[in-house]
Amino acid sequence: MAAPLEGRYANYFELGFTAFEFLLDFGQFDQDTESAIRHTRIITNPTSARVFLKMLAEVVAEYEAKVGPIGEAQR
Repeated sequence: MAAPLEGRYANYFELGFTAFEFLLDFGQFDQDTESAIRHTRIITNPTSARVFLKMLAEVVAEYEAKVGPIGEAQR
């Protein structure tokens, strides 16, 4: 039996790649201390990264169609 999914909040992201993998780091940024703590790293292949990109773009477009435009985040 598989363990239940664990939900983690992320508002901080770092992305990178090698010749064979994409690295997606997720974490939480604390405005009070102006620091971020990474808590999860996803390592995937380039094909799966492209599928993820397409799926994310589709769900963001669906969200905006139903809820309204998402404002630009400051980096």
